[in-house]
Amino acid sequence: MRILAIDPGVHIHAWALIGKGLLDCGLGGRFPRDVDRVVIEMPRIYPRSRSKGRPNDIVDLAYAAGVAVGSIVANNVAVKVQLVEPRTWKGTIPKHKKWDQYLIHKRLSAWLSPDEQKVYVTALNRLTANLRHNITDAVGIGLWAYGFRFNKNQRRIP
Repeated sequence: MRILAIDPGVHIHAWALIGKGLLDCGLGGRFPRDVDRVVIEMPRIYPRSRSKGRPNDIVDLAYAAGVAVGSIVANNVAVKVQLVEPRTWKGTIPKHKKWDQYLIHKRLSAWLSPDEQKVYVTALNRLTANLRHNITDAVGIGLWAYGFRFNKNQRRIP
């Protein structure tokens, strides 16, 4: 099974292609088409105390996510699409202001195989630090969809 995971963005989407592990990932460009399933992070409105930015940013993000799903389904009507909330795939792990301190990145760096690391690091090195969390989240969403869970005890993809 090949899974396309998408971390939507208002201006550009991050994506990861998962098969038996991480096959490819990137920011922007065309999505891989030969997939069985698409998993996309569903924007979530949080209570004001946990909210960042303007509430209308979530509306813009939800619209962009819908456009991404529409473009994929238009090219492959048989593909299964799943929406997943951030809390579902990563629990309560927050983003960190310093990307290299982001716990999801730290866990991916420790858990990916050497071949997967090469794919992940190559994609990250093409980006500035302020965009890297997008790839990290897309890879995390994809691995979650494949059965990987972000608890501190798991060491490899199932």
